Amino acid sequence: MLIDRQYRTNIGRQELEDALNVMNPALDELFRQPWMTKSFFGRDKEILKELMEYAEQIRKSADLVLILAGRGAETDLAVRAALSAVPADEEAPEIQIVEPGLSPAYYSGLLDQIRGKNASLIVIDLPERGGAGAEEELAFRAAYHILKRAVISGADSAGSSLIVSAEAGKIYAICNGSSRDLLPDARDNDYPILYVGEEASPYLANAEAVLLPLAVRDPLGAAEYLKGFGDAVQSPDWDRDACVPAYEMLERAVRVDCWQQEYREMASWMAALLKRRVGQTDVAARSLPWELTALADERGQGGLYEILLASRDYETDLMTPLFDGCDPDGSLHGLMASTADHDFFASGEGLPGVKLVSPLPDAEAAGALMAFLQMTAWLAGHVQ
Repeated sequence: MLIDRQYRTNIGRQELEDALNVMNPALDELFRQPWMTKSFFGRDKEILKELMEYAEQIRKSADLVLILAGRGAETDLAVRAALSAVPADEEAPEIQIVEPGLSPAYYSGLLDQIRGKNASLIVIDLPERGGAGAEEELAFRAAYHILKRAVISGADSAGSSLIVSAEAGKIYAICNGSSRDLLPDARDNDYPILYVGEEASPYLANAEAVLLPLAVRDPLGAAEYLKGFGDAVQSPDWDRDACVPAYEMLERAVRVDCWQQEYREMASWMAALLKRRVGQTDVAARSLPWELTALADERGQGGLYEILLASRDYETDLMTPLFDGCDPDGSLHGLMASTADHDFFASGEGLPGVKLVSPLPDAEAAGALMAFLQMTAWLAGHVQ
């Protein structure tokens, strides 16, 4: 597997057998999940090819792409996680993910950014059975209609009338059959509609909701991302290596840590997925070193499981001046890596945890990490 797994404590034979005994029934069920079979049989790669036409339209026509993902934090965070971990190519438009809300100041600032630009809007509406809260639905509707008018009119003025014409091609809808706002409006206005099965949410790492924004950011990078995702899913090792973290985090507080900018959103996505899937309230992401001391007491209680996301190398590095505590070779990446290792392995000695290490923070590694984390979250939730 592309991702190296480094466990903080030794995994003995008995513990491995216990984990597999508990998780084996869940593994059989996991193989039947739609997002897994889609990867096994290459259907997600076929979907990406179909999305490339839309991505190319957006890349040619827009210098700003707004993404509105409503109805649940996991959707928004899945998109953010993939985009932040996949570098943009030289021709990529600016991409901004909108935070649904009811703040006039926020939308005024956003409309100022849109004004004078060729903007496109990707709207993701994947409500699940049971529905979202009334406030969340209202915030999503407000955001959608404000941005729709701004994108189509060019945000000439806050009170400009809505004109639906050929410019409607600026709006792309990603939704499921339960969408009560976006789907009817997209049909009425002939916006391109990409359907996502209701069974997919919240496991969206290889779904249209993530793949279209990735293809807009970098078409080749999106293909590499799916390659990494597929390689992780089909690896002969992952069923064992995903079982152990899923088993060990049961009935423990969980922290997903990262020291690298590329993986901050991915850590937040994994934490949200675990909180939703496993039902634990004591799950959080930490961006280190800013939150380094926040869990000192919990580490001493033995009730904590930590996941550290990292890369072994960087394509570029920064050489620092000499200062007290600097890396002996002057490498900033080397300093970060050694500090992260000390925090994870030395400070947390004796507590269970796993460090997931990619060769480089690139698109293929992002896909592999997202697959591994999504499988682990599903397993942990299935046996909870």
